[in-house]
Amino acid sequence: SQNLESCIASSKKKQEWFRNYLIRNGHNKFLVNQNPTLDGEIIQTIKEITQFDSAKHRPKGQRRNFLRDNVEQYNIIVQQSGISQNNTRKAISFNECRGYAIYDEYAPLVFINSKDTSENGKIFTLLHELAHIVLKHSGVSSYDFDSQEEYRCNNIAGEILMPSKIFQSMWNRQNSIQANIQNLQSSFKLASPLALATKALLLKLINGETYQGFKNTELERPANTKSSKRWGNYYTNIIVSNSENFTKSVIIDTLNGYETYKEALNLLNIKLDKFDKLAKKVKVIE
Repeated sequence: SQNLESCIASSKKKQEWFRNYLIRNGHNKFLVNQNPTLDGEIIQTIKEITQFDSAKHRPKGQRRNFLRDNVEQYNIIVQQSGISQNNTRKAISFNECRGYAIYDEYAPLVFINSKDTSENGKIFTLLHELAHIVLKHSGVSSYDFDSQEEYRCNNIAGEILMPSKIFQSMWNRQNSIQANIQNLQSSFKLASPLALATKALLLKLINGETYQGFKNTELERPANTKSSKRWGNYYTNIIVSNSENFTKSVIIDTLNGYETYKEALNLLNIKLDKFDKLAKKVKVIE
């Protein structure tokens, strides 16, 4: 769709700017001396980048932000939004795109569609997109298995969240998919019901028809209204949709005269009267 295309184009512009910023400031390339190729190595790399094992012990509402903040330490831009360029008329449909990854050797970028109403769903997407990045590939993801690459990234994300051995030993073929998933949720705290069902399909514990039925029911669930209130803060939205690291870098460069205000406003998708308050919000100025 046009909205998705304009969103990807906007991401690429941010990425190109950030790449030049990192090179100018003497940063290393992403995973400079590492080349993980086997799934096991890729899983290990993603777990290190996200500090995944520590995330499990965080309070429920803090896990995703903890993972995202760790990812940003690697100069990966993590954008999260449900619209393109801060324009509410340019919504991005969740069915079309759960997220995308744009690989770059200095400044890889991950986009997560915030239309996903499940906190754990967004965690799955983050891990899935990171799999693309560690594989040094780019791609738009919509939970389909139509390509080998998507299949592989789903598998990697699923293995991090729900190790196969434990998963298989807990699945009871006598029970319905609903009963199984209810039971598994207490063991795999960061996995959404849909991720659990996807994993069961990958392990051939359920067939495609059962999966499709469960997936449709899940996607039709009404959003819980709590999350929509939290998104009310304009500045928080701007930071999350641009990524904090990127936002700070653009503001610092502008204040130091390396970047024009015009270009900065364009990159951050804001108007001039919001600049100073945003700079305070990310603690660049007092």
